[in-house]
Amino acid sequence: MLEEYDLTALGEIEKYLPDFDQMEFALMDIDIPAHLFLNWKKSDLLLKNIEETEGRKWVRITYTEAIWLKFLQKIREYEFIKNKLK
Repeated sequence: MLEEYDLTALGEIEKYLPDFDQMEFALMDIDIPAHLFLNWKKSDLLLKNIEETEGRKWVRITYTEAIWLKFLQKIREYEFIKNKLK
């Protein structure tokens, strides 16, 4: 039996949730070392092309990119553990 749900409440819920596309993080906020980020950038592992900035400026990433970078970091940790066990 198909139940009917009142979806009008979703509009109210969205008021209290952050807009993930607008959230920005620095690499240090998510504990990603700059050298790892640069290696992943050179290897074309980032979700989007991050433009080079003039001088030394903080890299700002979105929530989705932060999740992706943490995923890459976990894979890297797993590979180190796997290689040690051999």
